[in-house]
Amino acid sequence: MSTQTDRIGGAKGSLAWKAPCRVATTANITLSGTQTIDGVAVVAEDRVLVKDQTAGADNGIYVVKSSAWVRAKDFNGNQEVVRGTRIYVTDGTAGQGEYTVLNTSSPVVIGTDTLTITKETPVDGPATSIDNNLASFSGTGGSILQDSGISSTSLLSTALIGSTAANGIQAYTAASTDVVIASDIGSTSATNAVQRYTGSTATVLTTADAGSTSGNRGFERSWGLDSYTGSAYNSTAGGTYTPNRDNGLIHTITNNANEGTVNIAAPSNYGLVIVEVTNSTAPGALATTAYNLSNGSPSTEVSAVQIAKCWRTANTNLIEWFTT
Repeated sequence: MSTQTDRIGGAKGSLAWKAPCRVATTANITLSGTQTIDGVAVVAEDRVLVKDQTAGADNGIYVVKSSAWVRAKDFNGNQEVVRGTRIYVTDGTAGQGEYTVLNTSSPVVIGTDTLTITKETPVDGPATSIDNNLASFSGTGGSILQDSGISSTSLLSTALIGSTAANGIQAYTAASTDVVIASDIGSTSATNAVQRYTGSTATVLTTADAGSTSGNRGFERSWGLDSYTGSAYNSTAGGTYTPNRDNGLIHTITNNANEGTVNIAAPSNYGLVIVEVTNSTAPGALATTAYNLSNGSPSTEVSAVQIAKCWRTANTNLIEWFTT
C-alpha cells in the first residue's frame, strides 16, 4: 500500500512511525469528553495514546472529542499498525517519551486484537559529573562512581588503603590487604628505598649498598657512571695506589705524603679509571712510572686539584693529566 498523509489525521498507511501524541494514559479511562491525563488537561482534537484499557483491544491512538473519542485516522485500520510501530508522546509527568507496539501478530486487527504498547526505557547517565570520577551503570540507571561508593578493596585511594600510607599503593596477599611501605620491606628500610630479593629474603637497597661489588649498581657501572670514594687513598708517607676498575670509574685520593712520593700504578684490570688527586698543604711528589705519558704532567702545587685519566690495555698503559 502506498504511503498517504493527511493534514488533520497525520501520517498513515502502514507507516511504523506515527505522528506524535500529546499525552499517554497511565490507567484505564473513559474514552469520552475532555479530562486530565498524567497531569495534562487534554482538549478536543488532542491525540492521546491509550495503552492501559481493561479491554486491551480498546488500546490505540485516539482523538479527543467533547463526547465519544474516535480512533486516529493513522491508527484505525488493520494495515496501519504492525509489530514495532513507534509513537512519541510529547507531554505528561510519567508518560512523556517513546513507545513501541509489541504485538506478536502483524498486522494487527484493530478492535479485536489486544494492543500491547510499552514505553522505551532510556539509559540515564549520572545526574552530575565530578572530576576524576567514573560513571557507573546499574540496569538502566546511572550514577557517579566515587570513593565513598566503592569498597575499600577496589580503589587505589590514600584514604582507603592504609592508615599509615601517604600516596601508597594497595597490595594484596591472599584475602588480606595491606599497603607497601618502607617498614614492610626490611628492617633497614629507608625513604625512597627499593626492595631487593635474595632467594626468599627481602631487604632494602639503600645508599650503603651503592659502592659494593655485588652487582647492586651494575647498570650504572656498565655505563661508567659510578664513583669510588669509600676507601679513598690518603697518603701521609708515600706509597703506591693501584686503581681497581671494579670499584667504579672515578676514584679520589689525597696527596698528603709529607715529602714522600705517591705512585699511581697501572689499573689492576683493563679499562679506563679516572683518578682525582687533591694535594694537601704538604704534598709529596707524584709518580706515574707505570704509564706512557699522553698529556700534561702531575702538579705538586699546594691545594691543587688534578685529574689523571688512566688506561690499561693489553699492549700499553697511558695516562693523561689535567690540572684545574
